[in-house]
Amino acid sequence: MPGQIEPETVARVADLARMELPQDELNNLKSDLEKILQYIDILKEIDLDGVAPTAHPFKESMPVRSDLAQLSSIRDELLDLAPDRAGDAYRVPAIISTDE
Repeated sequence: MPGQIEPETVARVADLARMELPQDELNNLKSDLEKILQYIDILKEIDLDGVAPTAHPFKESMPVRSDLAQLSSIRDELLDLAPDRAGDAYRVPAIISTDE
């Protein structure tokens, strides 16, 4: 039957995806993948002659705003929200030790 997947193939795909699955989940995944392949076989039977390929079903464009540089005073507002500040920068706990 077309669409049959070997259990070893499912295990290999799971391994490549770094998934550690118990055998019952591998069996469920095998069944799900076979159903997907069967559905793809059904889709392959659709006659698409004369149908133009599309990336999106609707002919709409996204409005784009002008890219204009503007001055902003939000920097000081954001710095004021910091729990600890050193001048124009955030003060954070040290994460790298200089001790050897």
